Amino acid sequence: MNLDKLFEVQRGLDAEITKNHPVVFGENRLRKKILATLTEVAECANEFPEVFKFWSNKKNDKKKGLVELVDILHFLLSIGNEHERGLIQVEELKKSSDIADCMIDMCFQISCIEFVKEAHTNSFIRFSELTHLLGFTWHEVEEAYLAKNKLNYQRQDTGY
Repeated sequence: MNLDKLFEVQRGLDAEITKNHPVVFGENRLRKKILATLTEVAECANEFPEVFKFWSNKKNDKKKGLVELVDILHFLLSIGNEHERGLIQVEELKKSSDIADCMIDMCFQISCIEFVKEAHTNSFIRFSELTHLLGFTWHEVEEAYLAKNKLNYQRQDTGY
């Protein structure tokens, strides 16, 4: 996955969003992006109920799950662009073997982004692990990201 390319693509979408929804004086957009990212992690988890819903017989929905996974990526990229968080190459970092633990730690890392510089990088590491654990390739994620990015532009054009 070419993160440099995706950061650039996200930068364009962020500019379009800011044009249509200017930052209000005193607004902490970073906190809003952190909350949005945490929400997307939860939405992703909901598409993989077999991971944690021991009380349910509902099956995983990989197609919908990929959409939510890509939404996480949108916000991680946006946070990195706006707040110049450092990144490392994450393609081969796969340490966790448990999806629930990976998601929980990702939420923790995301929650710390405002205060701990390494938390953004750690969030990307967990994202990389989660991608692998859910059975997706970087190629699938990148294609889905680019498709969702186009949809997000369309949404901005229609007053979303």
